[in-house]
Amino acid sequence: MAREGNGEFIIVRPGDSCPPALPAMSQLFQQAKSTNLVPVVLLYGADNPTARALAKRRHDVKAALRTLGFAVNALTSGYTFQDELAASKIDAITRAVQLLERESDLLGTLFAIE
Repeated sequence: MAREGNGEFIIVRPGDSCPPALPAMSQLFQQAKSTNLVPVVLLYGADNPTARALAKRRHDVKAALRTLGFAVNALTSGYTFQDELAASKIDAITRAVQLLERESDLLGTLFAIE
C-alpha cells in the first residue's frame, strides 16, 4: 500500500496489504486476477479538503496543458523568446513541465505492474 503526497490518497495494488477497514478488497483482487485483470484501487477521503485538493490538481494540470499549448502556438508563429517577457514565459513553461512530470510519476505509480 503506497501513500502519496501529504496523505491525500492511498494506492493499493495486487500484492499490497489491503486496509483492514476494507476486507472485501482482497476478494476483489482475487476476482480480478481470475479474469486476467490487474486492479489498482485509489482511496481518498470524502472530506472537503481532499475533494478541494483533487480539484486543484485537475485545474493545475489543465493550466499546464494550456501553457504548453500557448508555447507551441508561439513557436509555430515564429516567436523566439527574445523580448522583455521571455524570462517569465520560459519560467511558466518550466513550471508546467515540472507539474506534468509529477503527475506522470503518479500515473506511473498507479499503473506500475510488478
